[in-house]
Amino acid sequence: MNLNIELTDLQEKFLKLFAKNQCEGSKDNVCTHKPIHAVQTQRERITEEGYNEDKVIYYVPDWSGYYDTAEELIRAYYENEDCPITIVSFDEAYKADEFKDVNGEFQVITDDMDYLNAYGIDEKLYYKQAVEYYYEDVAYFFILDEARRYIKYQSHNLNNPRTYTKGPGYSNCGDYEHFWDLLMAMGKKLNATDVVNS
Repeated sequence: MNLNIELTDLQEKFLKLFAKNQCEGSKDNVCTHKPIHAVQTQRERITEEGYNEDKVIYYVPDWSGYYDTAEELIRAYYENEDCPITIVSFDEAYKADEFKDVNGEFQVITDDMDYLNAYGIDEKLYYKQAVEYYYEDVAYFFILDEARRYIKYQSHNLNNPRTYTKGPGYSNCGDYEHFWDLLMAMGKKLNATDVVNS
């Protein structure tokens, strides 16, 4: 069937780019059959401690405060009063031959609980929460360069973004591959017309 259709300038531009950049064997396909390119942003979620976490945070319910390190929690704890001892990092406390706690007693610092206790912070004050990172799709593109461009102009809304290329799925007999082929055929025809007319 022949079909006449009017294209906007942008539709023509994108169809030509699609046929040029995403044709079979193109490096922009990222070794994927009939790809679609997602832009993903990094997110965080609470997980079980000791199970694939990327970091541990400290949550103080009384303050509704989250702290990325035990040292940050200590500094927040003593924000409005002087700490009886100098606040040092966990590593410094761990490596110290003699470490005196807030009561003037020598302590051996082996973990973050020892470290926090040495500064007078009771474990009932805070909860430790394990956090893992994951990626969430936020936008989709037929053209890889357009996905990369999106990362630049939407960088203020994205966290550690990346492109992730996906295929249509195993033995997908639905609409996706047919529409992908249609767009590719239209783009190739437009590019061939440009060559003939040049």
